[in-house]
Amino acid sequence: MSESISNYSIKAGANLTNANLRDANLRYANLQDANLTGADLQGANLRDANLTGADLEDANLQSADLYKANLSGANLQSADLYKANLSGANLWGANLKGANLKDANLTGANLQGANLILANLKVTNLTGANLRDANLTSVNLTGANLTDANLENANLASANLRDANLTGANLTGADLHYTNLEGADLRGADLTNANLASANLRDANLTGANLTGANLYKANLTSADLTNTNLENANLTTIWADIDNVLSMSRAEVPALLLALQQGRVDGSTYTGPCACLIGTLAQARDCHYSDLCPDADRAAERWFLGIQKGDTPATNPVSRLTAEYVERWLLAR
Repeated sequence: MSESISNYSIKAGANLTNANLRDANLRYANLQDANLTGADLQGANLRDANLTGADLEDANLQSADLYKANLSGANLQSADLYKANLSGANLWGANLKGANLKDANLTGANLQGANLILANLKVTNLTGANLRDANLTSVNLTGANLTDANLENANLASANLRDANLTGANLTGADLHYTNLEGADLRGADLTNANLASANLRDANLTGANLTGANLYKANLTSADLTNTNLENANLTTIWADIDNVLSMSRAEVPALLLALQQGRVDGSTYTGPCACLIGTLAQARDCHYSDLCPDADRAAERWFLGIQKGDTPATNPVSRLTAEYVERWLLAR
């Protein structure tokens, strides 16, 4: 069954290329496999519409209402969905490469396996959304709300999640290498087995987060809040190996480093002062200038120490505790 709107035939498989359907009422419409390339659907009512497999490349869907619409397998490459309502929509396996979803509402939407490479999701609401296995490489999620979202095994490599809200999000097995998570809220998030190599976690809130088995090689933890964070089984092999290299060059000064950790006199952000970083603390113990110990702010050991601030002790900071425990084992083995 089909109907006519603005002289267009609305039916499955319809050819609506470049059609002007602005503000059209298409609620419950069956547009399965329809060609809507370049169509103007701004402000259109597409609630509960069937757009399975539809081609919406370059379509204008600004402020369109797609509540609970079925867009599984649809092509939305480079589509403009600015401020669109996609809450509860089914976008399983959809192609959203380069799409503009800025300030869109995707609450509870199903985006499992969707392609979102280079998409703009700035300040988008993805509360409770399913993004399992989705490809979010280089996506802009600045300030986005991903509270309780499912991002299991999602690819977020090089994505920008600055100031994003990921409270309670499931990031199990997610690829977050080179991802910008500066200032992100990750309280209670599950990052089990996540790849955070070279990720920027500066000022991130990881209170109560689970990082079991996570890869933190060269991750920037400057001023990150790691209160009650589970790092017990995180993959820190490369970090410990690099710390071992540093300690091996300053064997006599290692006891002083351990004491400084225990007394809260380590500050990973500075080479000088009464509370200094790894290299700075060892240099003070040797009574030499820190430059004599070949400082390198980019090496894994020094980046790890960025997670320790003045006053942090093994009792109050998990990075300090794990480091002190490692140093103690290091000393016992010598």
